[in-house]
Amino acid sequence: MSCTIRKAKKEDFPVLRMLWQFYEYHNSYYTHEDIDHNGLFDIDDDYILATLEEKEECEVYLIISDQSVAGFLTIEPVEIRGKELLELADLFILPKYRSRGIASYAIKNMIFKEDKAWHISIYQGDTLALAFWKRIFHKLPFRSVGEISPPEVAGFYEFVVEAIAL
Repeated sequence: MSCTIRKAKKEDFPVLRMLWQFYEYHNSYYTHEDIDHNGLFDIDDDYILATLEEKEECEVYLIISDQSVAGFLTIEPVEIRGKELLELADLFILPKYRSRGIASYAIKNMIFKEDKAWHISIYQGDTLALAFWKRIFHKLPFRSVGEISPPEVAGFYEFVVEAIAL
């Protein structure tokens, strides 16, 4: 299996928009969001386009496995307890590609580029994601992993992790 990560471009909008629908479908279990009269989740197309045009601070990356889109991730700045951090804000892998090490690959190649602190948040009800991240915290060489308690945003587990450049 070959895996790569590339920054999403404006021409990736249709793919990213569909991936984001799948992502919102998954998250609807925790957010209790409904679809609209067109059968779609409410996502901000203008914001997605602005990120792809680099008009927003958020960066979007596509995760490619064997030349097929397997998912996406977003990175954006966030202030946590008065400190500016990068947040791995969204990480979504299509079900077909899960349990193949693709998410671990993406995390390793994005978070471990340099010694830096990152913010990670997980819906409190998402026990699979929490178990995944706890495995990642033990598997990858983080300098430190600290849980923010109480979390700054209700309904989430929040962590500040310090990566060591690989």
